[in-house]
Amino acid sequence: MFERWLQALSRPSTWLLLPAVLLVCILLVVSIYCAPIALKLAGKAHAASPTNTTNTAPPLPPESFPDALQQGMERLTTKAAEALKPLTYTMAVANPNVPQGHTALVTITASKAPTSPVVLAYAGKAFPVYAVDPEHPHALYGLVPIAVDKALGGSTLTLQDKASRKALASVTLTITSGHYSKQNIGVSKAMKGLTAEPGEYEAIGGFRKTTVPHRHWALPTTLATLTGIIIKPVPDCMSSPFGNLRYHNGKFTGNFHKGVDQRSPNSRPIKAITGGVVKIARQYRFHGGTIGIDHGQGVHSIYIHQSKIVVKLGDTVTAGQVIGHVGTTGFSTGPHLHWGLFVHGEPVNPVQWIALPGCG
Repeated sequence: MFERWLQALSRPSTWLLLPAVLLVCILLVVSIYCAPIALKLAGKAHAASPTNTTNTAPPLPPESFPDALQQGMERLTTKAAEALKPLTYTMAVANPNVPQGHTALVTITASKAPTSPVVLAYAGKAFPVYAVDPEHPHALYGLVPIAVDKALGGSTLTLQDKASRKALASVTLTITSGHYSKQNIGVSKAMKGLTAEPGEYEAIGGFRKTTVPHRHWALPTTLATLTGIIIKPVPDCMSSPFGNLRYHNGKFTGNFHKGVDQRSPNSRPIKAITGGVVKIARQYRFHGGTIGIDHGQGVHSIYIHQSKIVVKLGDTVTAGQVIGHVGTTGFSTGPHLHWGLFVHGEPVNPVQWIALPGCG
């Protein structure tokens, strides 16, 4: 026991608490001597009061003071012991076997309220961590996107102190195949010559890399899955899945499909998959009618080839709100909706978030 006290006294945090503990002890000692006198005076004043009635509660008897003192000391001791305990973290991954192009949902539990920000470090990048509920800072979560071309096998995901990069906890992710294939698209000479306008790729690539702390979408209750967070933008079947290697007239483009295509009729209303703020709303030469939405905490969505846009830059939209209409503008072979989902700037497979039946 004596050695444990010596260890506690050797910690800097203990000396920081000493002034507060001494002040509380002084107040308690003063209370021991002053409380009986105050209670007697209160009793006399109570008896002499003209407004005293039989329904008024009697003053607290002096003999009950030691019990109150003991309870106060117990609370003080408990708080002091909690303050001296080290801050520790535990991590869990809802889906530790993560296919390429999917998102790892990570939950973190702190032993007490964190004193400094933490991040999730993976594959040379740092991803932010947020409170599940601002009123309960002990429970945290984070989203870690897995690249489509990420090497298969085990790799380490680490929780780090944001400032010092000190490792606080870690888990192993096992990356599995996303089972993506190839897709060839017949492209006319006119379409083949279509190029993006200056700044088009930069604008679309840049908007999805911004991160704001406010979340416009609701986390699932159990934090065991990402399904149920978003809705379908259109009700139609999926004609081209995420992740396929894209070929034009039999020649590899060097790119993979960064979203999904849904075979939709021209002018069908397009709905926002969840709430957010419109960051792009304009016609581009290559992408056509384009809307980009920031849903908060690193989640973004994009909708292209639209015939009509009905929202404007800066609008706040809600889940299911009509934002535009299906078209075949830009680099498109026919009416359809191409939409994509991004987590911290990385394209991720929407089918992990919502079921999208294929067209067959």
